Amino acid sequence: MSHGTAPKTALNVVVIYGTAEARKIVSLLEAGGVSTLTVVGSEYAGAGIRTDEDRVVRAGPDQEWWVGLLTERKVGCLVDATHPFRSTLSEAAWLACTGTGVPFFRFYRPEIRLPDSPLIHTVAGFAEAAVVAASLGRTIFLTTGSGNLETFLGQDAVQGRRVVVRVLPEARLITRCRELGVLPRDIVGLQGPFSVRFNQAIFAAYGADVVVTREGGRSSGTSSKIKAALNLGLPVVIVVRSDNPRLAPEQVCSSSRQVVERVLAVLDVRD
Repeated sequence: MSHGTAPKTALNVVVIYGTAEARKIVSLLEAGGVSTLTVVGSEYAGAGIRTDEDRVVRAGPDQEWWVGLLTERKVGCLVDATHPFRSTLSEAAWLACTGTGVPFFRFYRPEIRLPDSPLIHTVAGFAEAAVVAASLGRTIFLTTGSGNLETFLGQDAVQGRRVVVRVLPEARLITRCRELGVLPRDIVGLQGPFSVRFNQAIFAAYGADVVVTREGGRSSGTSSKIKAALNLGLPVVIVVRSDNPRLAPEQVCSSSRQVVERVLAVLDVRD
C-alpha cells in the first residue's frame, strides 16, 4: 500500500514519542488516513508535540496500563520511537504487545560513525561507563539524562568524584537528582540537542575532565557532544547500544518511511 492511500478502516496506531522522527512518523501515518495516539513519558515531553493535544497521553507506570490502553482503544499496532536504548517504558509496551498480540515495531536511528581517536572510550552499559569515566578524571559531565542516573551514581568508582548531570528542566527530575545526592550547583536543567559551540562552552564552564554520552544515532545530539569534547581535548565515554534479540528483523525499522510502510501493510492485512 502506498503512503497516500488510506487503509480501508482507519485503525488506531500508538506511537511512543521520544525522538524527533516520531513527529514525522505520526504526520505520515495521519496523511495515510490512520488515526494515531501519541504516548509520552512525561507531561513535559508531550508539550507542543502536536496541535490536537487530546490525542497525546502520558504513559502509565507498568505493563498493566499498556494492556488496558491497547485493548480499550482497539489498537491496531504500536510503534516505539523512543531513543535507541531499552527503558522501563519501552519494555512495558513491548510486553503488553506480546501478551495481547498487537503488532510491535521499533524505530532505531542509524548509528553514528565514531571518530577514530584515543580519547574515545566505548562501553556496554552505564555501570561500566561510571567506572571508566572515574578513571579518566575527577569532574565527570554526564549528558545521558535521567534514565540511568541511579545506576551511574551508585557505582563505588564515582564516589568522591564531582558528577555534573544534565537533565530535562522538569521538577521531578531535578528532585530525583537531589535525592540521589547531586548538589544543586551540579544540576544542569536544559533541553537539547545543542550545538558544538554550546556544548563546548558548557563543558568548559563546569571544568569537565571527561564527558559521558550515549550513542543516540544520527540526528541526535551525540555527534555535537563528541566533537565539543574532542575540541577541548577531553576524553569521551560512549555507551553503545545493543541489539534486542527478542525482536524479529521485520519489527526493526531504520527510517520513518519504513515504519509507515510496515504499519500500513499490517493494518491492511488486519482489516
